[in-house]
Amino acid sequence: MEKAYGKQPRILIADDLQKNIQVIGTILRKEGFQINVAVNGKQALDLAEKTVPDLILMDIMMPGGDGIETCRKLKEHRILKKIPIIFISAKSEPKDILRGFEVGGSDYVLKPFNSNELLARVKNHLEVKFYREMLEKLSYERQELIHILCHDLSNPIVGILGVLEILEEVDNFEEAKKYFSYLDKGAKNAYGIIELVRKLEKLDKSDFNLDLQLEKLTELIDECVGMIYLKSEKKSLKIITNISEEHEVLVERTSFINSVLMNILTNSIKFSNPGGTINISSQKVENQIFISFKDEGIGMNQKTLESIFQIENLKSRRGTAGETGTGFGMPLIKKFLGKYGGSISIYSSDSKEKHGTEVVIGLKASKV
Repeated sequence: MEKAYGKQPRILIADDLQKNIQVIGTILRKEGFQINVAVNGKQALDLAEKTVPDLILMDIMMPGGDGIETCRKLKEHRILKKIPIIFISAKSEPKDILRGFEVGGSDYVLKPFNSNELLARVKNHLEVKFYREMLEKLSYERQELIHILCHDLSNPIVGILGVLEILEEVDNFEEAKKYFSYLDKGAKNAYGIIELVRKLEKLDKSDFNLDLQLEKLTELIDECVGMIYLKSEKKSLKIITNISEEHEVLVERTSFINSVLMNILTNSIKFSNPGGTINISSQKVENQIFISFKDEGIGMNQKTLESIFQIENLKSRRGTAGETGTGFGMPLIKKFLGKYGGSISIYSSDSKEKHGTEVVIGLKASKV
């Protein structure tokens, strides 16, 4: 049951007759559904608010608020309005059935009902609900990830503008040529991010693969550190790198620099106190390169750490200088690392005695 719907569905049965509750409950429990029972409209509303069921089976004729009125109130509720409601009633007049749909009912089953038919309708509506929620979540995540990538686009553009400002003061062409490579890198990074935005709708598909190449780690780190130099300078932060010249990693260059490295280092800067140190080091273990990003910042508590990759539970935190953010950087990092065949681990403490965060990412050291 959990495999089909992503979790064990919870169904609320609202009926004032114990016999009906027993019959319906037996049918559903055999299929592995969780069951809650209400014997009147008011109790159904209270239980729905408390348990937030995945589906409601509602009798129409009940004391304490009939099924029609109860359905109307549920559909006015901000959280409960999307729960599918199947009416089960002996009232077979077309006007009664129509009334059930008019107040927001998803289906209408006549008594006496066939158990197989009822079960099929329940499963169909649960599947529709499950896929609707999945699509809504994917749409929401994609919008937020596109927002982050568009924000990441500002980094190479700011770099280009900075070089152009320098060039305005340069009169000698030979001296100006020294900066052309920075403009070229910035433009290529910006174009690469635009291409990533175009590809993003495919990122969640298991059969979608990025163009992975072996890249020299020192070059990737140096390029990213150069891009965030001004941010670190504002806080007088010292970035120390200890990366082996021999280390190569299997990544897609643009996303790794602009989304993975940039988000990790931006977070380190954001949550570091002025005058602190950020250490970046690498270590090879068999066919993997592990890269550590360690800061002396304010750290995270256990609750924040446990939900850091969960988009639905994210809460953005302000940095030590009041910096704001979306909180969606870490889920994006995890998505890209997954496509590289990599991994990520985070260790953090916000205690007064020992505070700071260490992010460790693992990447393949070869294409094999």
